[in-house]
Amino acid sequence: MNSYTHFKDILVCPYSLGPLTFMPDKAVSEVTKDEYPILDGQIDMRLKRAKNVTVDFVLGQELDTSKVSFKVIEDDPDATVNFDDMSVPHHLSRDVMSYFPKAKSPDCYALDLGSGTGLHQGVCERAGYKYISLDYNSKKASLKGDAHALPFADNTFDFIISISVMEHVQYPWIMTQEVRRVLKPGGRFIATLSFLEPFHDNSYYHVSHLGVLTNLKVGGFDKIKVLSPNYGWEGMEAVSIMHYFSALPWWLVRAIIWPYMALHKLWWKYAQITKKIHWHPFTPEYRLLASSGSFIFVVDK
Repeated sequence: MNSYTHFKDILVCPYSLGPLTFMPDKAVSEVTKDEYPILDGQIDMRLKRAKNVTVDFVLGQELDTSKVSFKVIEDDPDATVNFDDMSVPHHLSRDVMSYFPKAKSPDCYALDLGSGTGLHQGVCERAGYKYISLDYNSKKASLKGDAHALPFADNTFDFIISISVMEHVQYPWIMTQEVRRVLKPGGRFIATLSFLEPFHDNSYYHVSHLGVLTNLKVGGFDKIKVLSPNYGWEGMEAVSIMHYFSALPWWLVRAIIWPYMALHKLWWKYAQITKKIHWHPFTPEYRLLASSGSFIFVVDK
């Protein structure tokens, strides 16, 4: 775990965004006088009282999807970081890692938002970043905090990663706005968001590709490089592994559902070739878009 002392200069009060005064056992907001305890080198920057936040939604306009392809993610041809000799952390893939931006200097920060045990530290540090992990509960994170009210100054991070987290945030639009606030201009945000995964770990927000796009638009992101179905994690697999046959080995669950998946793909192939069924496009691209367990996105500020 990283001690907060290595990055205390970028910390602010999550309620007022004002400066903090640091003491051996706590930090105190100079504006609100809220106190944030420090225990074993970890500072608890979660909100200490309710905070009102306003989100503006523009009504009467159709969602513009013309600049987003929704195609399955492929390796970034302009990849700048070599991960060939590193293992892939859980919930990531090499094509997603190919979009990790290389740090422009040794002083650049990466934020692992909803970090859990810190699985992404190695890949973030390989990209040249100073790694900061924030989690609501984990004692292994650099600090505790709330994605709705990030305790960082504006324009702090060059890179933010948040994997399998956003569905567990009660108000994801606010999280997205907060990510954009603390991200530097030109900075990159890589995240995943549930679609057909079952309810799990108090998840709130499971949405389609259009829901993901709406969330990003409301959050102020319009430079979308990738918005892709997770091709290695289809909805049937997600529901079966996480719910129907939970606790069984994943390989055994996939063997159980293999006949169903095979029949499903054969049926779609038949519908595509014969063109006798017109309920929706029977294409491989649409099949993945409509049945993915989650979505992956890569956006720049």
